[in-house]
Formats: sequence, C-alpha cells, structure tokens
Amino acid sequence: MVFVVTGTGKAFPRLLEALRVLEKEPNIELFVQRGAAGPSFRDLPGEDFISREEFARRLLWADVVVCHGGSGALYEAYMAGHTPIVVPRLARFGEHVNDHQIELASTLANANKAVLCDDLSRLRELVLSAKRRGPRITVRPELVQAVREELLAPSGNTILARVRSMLSKKRQ
Repeated sequence: MVFVVTGTGKAFPRLLEALRVLEKEPNIELFVQRGAAGPSFRDLPGEDFISREEFARRLLWADVVVCHGGSGALYEAYMAGHTPIVVPRLARFGEHVNDHQIELASTLANANKAVLCDDLSRLRELVLSAKRRGPRITVRPELVQAVREELLAPSGNTILARVRSMLSKKRQ
C-alpha cells in the first residue's frame, strides 16, 4: 500500500494530480490523505483528513510513503521505518510561503533518510522502486487502546505504578 500525505494546511493539487498516474498502476494500492483539496480530487482513494491514530496506523501498514516536506510528516514516516519519498511544497506554486521544505528534503535525502522527488514526472518510478527501510509492524487496535487506557489511568491504579513499586522495593 502506498500512503500519500499532503498535510492539513493548504491544498496540494500538484502532488494530487501526479497521483493519477499511480492510480492506474495495477499493482499499486493507494490511500491518500488529501487535505483541503476539495471535490476535484475526491475520486482518489482515501480521506481528506484522518486522526493521529489513523495516521500512525497507515504509516505502519504502508509499504511506501509519499509526503509533503513538513518536518512532522517526515519524522513520523522515518520513525515508522520508511525512507519517505518527499514532494516538497514550493513557494513558486503558492503551496507555501517559502522553500524551506525543499531545503529540509534535500538535507534528508543527502543523509539517505528520504528520497527527494523534485520532478513529479519521476514519482511513478520512485514509488515502484521504493523499499521499506525497516520491518513492517502490525499493531492490534485493542493493544493500542489498552496502552492508551493504561497511560491515562490515575497513577495509583496502573500496572506501571505497580511495576515501579516492585522495582523500587528490589533496589532497597
């Protein structure tokens, strides 16, 4: 599965339009977080906006991640085991106020932590040749919920509190 992240700010039609080529590939399953793209891109498979939990789940399930050059998306993709393909938003297209995303993407690409796609005619080639950096991790939703409940529980009633208590007794 190819997970495409356009961000939650301004629309990113340049990237979304380039995905039309990938959508026609028989061996590529797309999920696109379309952002504020509007109705002209609703036919691309995915959602306009997704929750943080869904974002994390999609990163873990994805074989390939294509994203804008925002630091948050890049960090999350890298931490989930991907070498993301980065399509930076550019000021000359009105996609951002300056070109800091291309600067960040270039720096990460030079460190082999991302793949810079500064020419969208190469996007198909980059996606088809992409390799996941780390192993795919399967996360069971019930485990995520259990951890969330544990972390949000009153401190005296948690398993973590009991483990800490046991560990502190062992040290004494």
